[in-house]
Amino acid sequence: MERYTTGFTINAELAAVNRQLENRALPLRLTDSGQAAEQAQHLQSGAAGAVRAETKRGSGCYSTGVLRLEKRLSGVVLAGGRNRRMGGLDKGLLAFEGLPLASRTAKLLAGVFEEVVLVTNSAESYPGLPAGVLRTGDLYPGHGPLAGVHAGLARSSGEAAFCVACDMPFLSASFIRRLARRFRRLGCDVLLPRVGGQIEPLAAIYRRSLLPALERFLADGQGNSLRRLFPAVRTEYLELGDTAAVRRLFTNLNTPEDYRRLCGA
Repeated sequence: MERYTTGFTINAELAAVNRQLENRALPLRLTDSGQAAEQAQHLQSGAAGAVRAETKRGSGCYSTGVLRLEKRLSGVVLAGGRNRRMGGLDKGLLAFEGLPLASRTAKLLAGVFEEVVLVTNSAESYPGLPAGVLRTGDLYPGHGPLAGVHAGLARSSGEAAFCVACDMPFLSASFIRRLARRFRRLGCDVLLPRVGGQIEPLAAIYRRSLLPALERFLADGQGNSLRRLFPAVRTEYLELGDTAAVRRLFTNLNTPEDYRRLCGA
């Protein structure tokens, strides 16, 4: 998929995403006000849950909601790539709105999942990394995202994990929770977001029982693409509208030009 890294008018775009991602049982919203909001609502099952939404002041990019932390699922931040297109720079350490990208993504996931794993082959520390985040490296170095997902699943304890590249700064808790709810309903092995017919393998949920299959693919010498996995297992999709606002969720930073354009660095 072509990645959109140009600027947007934040208020209009966030409003469009809110309309698409809104769920009555989980009223987590993106906000452009930059002010913390507190909401409370009884879940439809009858259980009471207080929703606390925290938004980074002035960012207008995401909110991390705490309703009930996901215990059956883990969050995995993938920051272990070679980053050739970024000139060898560690993308996880690139600052975006005051935090390294890896720390920013881990902070987002920590508001959704009880367990968060950072996959990195760097010995560097990541300022702002939330307390309790587990760290691991690739068990099959040099095998790309296939090895990253494998390492994250191997280190995690949940039955499945939301695995996401560290360089997607506009993902939201609302989107992640929606994906998690669909995963629980479908009971599949892999759940991929799909926008305009294009899938997003690095913002998707993978079941931990896939570890043996991943190891076979990693060992067979036939390539390191995650896409090899999908036809071989139970793969389902979350269809999203093909709008600029939705594509913005999956904006990533592949090159120094992407980074400068997005951040003014």
